[in-house]
Amino acid sequence: MKIGVVIPAYNAERFVADSLGSLRAQTCADWEAYVMDDGSRDGTLAAVRAFAAEDQRIHVWSRENRGLVATMNELLDRLDDSVDRVAFLDIADFIHPETYAVLSAARDRSDAFRRFLERGAPAYEDRFRLAPEDAIALVAAAGGATVLAHPYSTRFDPAELRAFVARLAAAGLAGVEAYYTGHLPGQVAELLCLADEFGLVATGGSDFHGDAKPAIRVGVAYGGLKVPDGAFDAILAR
Repeated sequence: MKIGVVIPAYNAERFVADSLGSLRAQTCADWEAYVMDDGSRDGTLAAVRAFAAEDQRIHVWSRENRGLVATMNELLDRLDDSVDRVAFLDIADFIHPETYAVLSAARDRSDAFRRFLERGAPAYEDRFRLAPEDAIALVAAAGGATVLAHPYSTRFDPAELRAFVARLAAAGLAGVEAYYTGHLPGQVAELLCLADEFGLVATGGSDFHGDAKPAIRVGVAYGGLKVPDGAFDAILAR
């Protein structure tokens, strides 16, 4: 089973060695990497080409800067027909040597989580968790705005969700994801009410997950999802 690894790259020279080094260290060797240098102004392209010169599985292109979404979609269109599964690798990240072996062994995403990634499974590793208030403060200090994504993944009942949103709003939360492909109309209405009550921006997203959700392209959802253009301007204003 061949894995196509999509890697957008922009001004990431200092990360290339660790990122592509971890890719080449995979115990599963049946992969091909598709790297697009998105108009970097540092030595990213030269660093990637050096790896490509040593490993014919790494394909690299370069062009003027067009942004992450355009770059990812372009790389998806370049995938060879022999690719069975698609993986995304941020050029600033590195991956465990068994990552693609796990991906190859699983029948589908649900099987991978059940066999390898659930709590107690062989590849499960607990992670450090920031308190939400600390995360909001860190993002604000960096000049960003924090949004509560997938609110219903908290599994709170309506009263608990309202209390949680109130708590985060008091800490500086900027928005809540009201428009989402998986939300029912009643859930959207509930979240719009919470956003209005606590002065938050009602944001939305397509929930793009690559080949795992082939009906969704980057920035484009399915069904009746429509995120108001004003949400973008409102979150920028925060």
